[in-house]
Amino acid sequence: MRWEHGSFFSIIRLSRGAFVVPTFVLLLPGMLHATVVTQISEFSGLRAEWFNLISRSSSATVFDTFEWQFCWWRRIGKKRPGSKLQIVLLRDDSGLLIGILPLYTKIWACWPMRRLYFIGSGFSDYHDVIAATGYEEGVVREFQRCLIELIKWSIADLNQLREGGVLRNYLQPEDLTVFNILELAQEECPYLALPQGSKGEERWELLLAGYSKKMRGNVRYYNRALDRVYSVERIVAGTRDEVNEALTALFILHQRRWNERWLPGVFYSRAARDFHRAAATDLLDRGLLRLHYLKLDNSVEAVLYCFSLKGVSSYYQGGFEPTLSRLSLGSVVTGLAIHQAVIGDDIKFDFLRGNEPYKRRWTLGASAWNHRWVMARKNFLPFPGVVAVTRLELRVEHRLKEWMHHQGSRKSGDPAEKGDK
Repeated sequence: MRWEHGSFFSIIRLSRGAFVVPTFVLLLPGMLHATVVTQISEFSGLRAEWFNLISRSSSATVFDTFEWQFCWWRRIGKKRPGSKLQIVLLRDDSGLLIGILPLYTKIWACWPMRRLYFIGSGFSDYHDVIAATGYEEGVVREFQRCLIELIKWSIADLNQLREGGVLRNYLQPEDLTVFNILELAQEECPYLALPQGSKGEERWELLLAGYSKKMRGNVRYYNRALDRVYSVERIVAGTRDEVNEALTALFILHQRRWNERWLPGVFYSRAARDFHRAAATDLLDRGLLRLHYLKLDNSVEAVLYCFSLKGVSSYYQGGFEPTLSRLSLGSVVTGLAIHQAVIGDDIKFDFLRGNEPYKRRWTLGASAWNHRWVMARKNFLPFPGVVAVTRLELRVEHRLKEWMHHQGSRKSGDPAEKGDK
């Protein structure tokens, strides 16, 4: 079944035909009611309701949380030229929040037109609408209607759409018949499915048994090697002071390695660093942050910036002392993060975007793909030009990442450091 909404009449298409109904019929009691949030003061007041919806959604990721999205908007999004919040709240008849479309618009540099994005674009590894479990179809239906009637935009650039997310599961591009749409496979996302049916260290040993003898030996060898040479502290940040200590080290270590390649790195701007400090602190308070770090003789030499939500641990970013690559600090701290996920009964360890070789070694080749949808209304004449520019952007981005990975392979001796995001 597909819905094509109009202001006064809508078309419902079934497998054996279609019929026209007044649009108001689709908004009878039991349906969802949409309002649009455009002010940051309104956004800030949604914390409790947003958190409650995340707890009722089986498909949400950490990038959908209020903590991540509000910090991004306050530190990054609102400073972008011509940016405007377009968060759509979907409620049932009782006023209960059932879905959120976390969107914003800004002026696109290539043309003086308004472009629609997800909040967090450029920083989030996954994007999606947020829907309470059991209401996904209704939320997707309202998503289509809101794009037509409630939000002003010229081009919609919906990137990093997650495989298994609400939009990808409940909406196909061909269903969006009132739009021109370009769908592209965007980035590979390797993941490690964690073994089920056992607990604790037994589960960890079961996981290791699935790797080669050499891989198992390396995991144990590098930990023992560190203990022989240094006084080692293996820490998961549990206080704000520890978060601050670990993030400060992460920024320095990550930037040092990328600067050696004559590249800026993802933490080069103060705004980016401020965003991650704020988001990490808020996620710590919610119990969603997993910030692992190694102290060697009381000096932080390796950091892994991770999250955990709904049984999924996610590896977002890492930083390692480049002069100690012979000790494979990246492999050690990645092993520690996976070990904690296993002990904590998580079902998956997600390496997020990027197909670097070290990820394939840990995941044994398992991966999903993010997609990108670029859309415009049927009567939008410049759409072919937008498609051409989008394809060119992707080619340039792909070539740049290939070059960066090549530079990383030349500069780094640690397999876990050769392809950072």
